[in-house]
Amino acid sequence: ADSARKVGVVDGRAIGLLREALELARQANDVQAQIRCLIPLAHSYGGSGDRDAALAALEEARELAGDTPDRIIEVELLKTEALVRYYVGDLQIGLEAAHRGMELGKEYGFAYEAAVNAHNLGEFHLRLGDYKRAFAMLRYSYDVARDHGFVKLQYGNMRVLGFIDAVKLGSEEGRAKIIEAWNYAREHGYVWDLVQARYMLAIVDHAQGHHEDGRTGLREVLQLAGEYGMQHYERAAEEALAAIEAGLPVPMPS
Repeated sequence: ADSARKVGVVDGRAIGLLREALELARQANDVQAQIRCLIPLAHSYGGSGDRDAALAALEEARELAGDTPDRIIEVELLKTEALVRYYVGDLQIGLEAAHRGMELGKEYGFAYEAAVNAHNLGEFHLRLGDYKRAFAMLRYSYDVARDHGFVKLQYGNMRVLGFIDAVKLGSEEGRAKIIEAWNYAREHGYVWDLVQARYMLAIVDHAQGHHEDGRTGLREVLQLAGEYGMQHYERAAEEALAAIEAGLPVPMPS
């Protein structure tokens, strides 16, 4: 299970490894190991666009956890539901799950879980067009990540905060923040962060009038998403390219 999780929960190749690990955990009748496989498996299915499989994995994990799960499992299940709902477009359900996860993270003293759910809330609000709430949640998450040394999450927040600055204010500093986060993701092999940063940079380039740079970036996203089995981002890049060609507003990053 650990090897499968290191591949990356948004990498399509992780699904096969996680399913193998899950079967071994079932054979061993190891409930905790099954839950630890099902949570990233639900995330992976969501990222690959398989809504039914993602929700089924999540529900199985919930059933195994029971009515009184360990606190960390309880929060992780909420975080995973929020992510799955985000990928499949159930935004209101996902927003509520992320909010509950953030509040429980604070209550239980899980700083990382509070921060990552706040980040996810920021992404929900961004996709819903509420930039003020998005900024507030992302800034809170950034501050917690910085204070606790959660470097990857800190850069994740920097990426989206930079996008908001660049799109809403036309800020070159915002664009530079996206590039800094993109370089960090590339250096460390964080595929999801890399692809989202490239997508955001392409949208910013297009919004700032550099239309060919925007198209080039979106084509790179298509290539990366196809390579890593990230159908979610393949669809997003295809829709953005089609919108550009049709002269329509480009969809927000998701």
